[in-house]
Amino acid sequence: MRNIYLIYILMLLGITNSMLAQNNAINLVNNSNYYLIGLNSFLGSQLNLDINNFTIEYNFYLNNSSNYNGRFYAGYNNYNQPGPLDFYIDNTGASFLRLGNDVTFETITGTPTFNTGQWYHVAFVVNNTATKNIKMFVNGISVIDFNFSQSLNINYIVGIIALGSLTNNAGDCKFDNLRLWNTLRTDMEISNNYNNCLNNTETSLIVNMDFDRSNLGITRNRVASSDHKNGITYTGTNTMFSSGTGCSTPEIAPSLNVTGSYSGIYYVIGYLNGKPHYKTDEIVCNFFTSPTGCEQSYNKAFEIFWNTNEWVLKPAGCYWEFTSCENEDSDPYNPTVILATNSSNTNFAPCSGWSFTDTNANSMFSSTDCAALSINNFEFEKNISVYPNPSSGIFNINTDKEIEIRVFDVLGKEIIIKNINSKTIDISNYPKGVYYLEASFKSGEKSLYKLVKK
Repeated sequence: MRNIYLIYILMLLGITNSMLAQNNAINLVNNSNYYLIGLNSFLGSQLNLDINNFTIEYNFYLNNSSNYNGRFYAGYNNYNQPGPLDFYIDNTGASFLRLGNDVTFETITGTPTFNTGQWYHVAFVVNNTATKNIKMFVNGISVIDFNFSQSLNINYIVGIIALGSLTNNAGDCKFDNLRLWNTLRTDMEISNNYNNCLNNTETSLIVNMDFDRSNLGITRNRVASSDHKNGITYTGTNTMFSSGTGCSTPEIAPSLNVTGSYSGIYYVIGYLNGKPHYKTDEIVCNFFTSPTGCEQSYNKAFEIFWNTNEWVLKPAGCYWEFTSCENEDSDPYNPTVILATNSSNTNFAPCSGWSFTDTNANSMFSSTDCAALSINNFEFEKNISVYPNPSSGIFNINTDKEIEIRVFDVLGKEIIIKNINSKTIDISNYPKGVYYLEASFKSGEKSLYKLVKK
């Protein structure tokens, strides 16, 4: 019966099966960069990339023209020296592909130009045996087949795997679906599969970063057997997640949107004690072997789970336990830090009734599993009505009560705050999609409702 009710709710909200699949991309602007995290380092140390036979593939979208845009870099520690590969695009759209050993490099000629405002998939297949050949593919089509002479043999393990401009603070690009292979992917494998999902157990696959189920820049490598469990943005504040391309990650259950304190999209990553386990970012902690690496993984991520007695909201970072780095939910029956609790014994995390440890904390919860969202006319308490909804950007507010209105995007970022005098909310300058309106009454009561900009 509940399944029928849920389907009915989703239909009313206009949510189709495809919308229940998530597809994020990471958006890196200016000095924001993305790194794989190694065993003991914040950066990508100890990646077991086979220097003799490897394939690199990823998607990118140039938001604006910039130097060192759409960049992938693999090397030891010098961003000017590839080891073994560096690829980027300049402000004219011309691309540059370099192979090297962190001391010398060779530039591969004949690489194509790229335009702003569209998604591309690129793949590089490098044979560093006696053949010494590199192939480059764009959207599954071979564009380079080049025999190089540069030595790629290095005396140390690849130190850095990164996306972003890295050194010149000029990047402006979205990235998605970073995949690294210790094998030579064939032309057919690339052309037939670059838009498809992986099962993450494929032979020789060592990294699959799809950037899904993340808010704050911490992402999980979907290849569980890899030494590199996480990736993280670093050195920049201009980082966000936006709509991606290619493969979409199916949702286990509807996510929970939180605004205000502890804001973010809480994604269901599995089940704990028979109920959904929500996290803003999927951090894997137990592979770190030093306290430094452990501490650096913490980035204000949060989680919500049922501990057999109540719902708990707490940090989802890592902490050091003498000889290993463990996630704070490793002992969910005795959490080390509790931010909020809710005793409602519901099948999904509730949207009301939360009790906060910090009396100054103030969060609003919403989900398709909560009845708090008005579905038809968005009237609540018979004191306010919002119309039209959906709207192209102008929403009229009808009320005779003294209220304050705040509007948030789906990531919990506040975009509007105002007292209702003009009787309108204008989000015309914001992208199409779902927003949340929080109404605060003089009595201190608050309500949260969904706005749809078409």
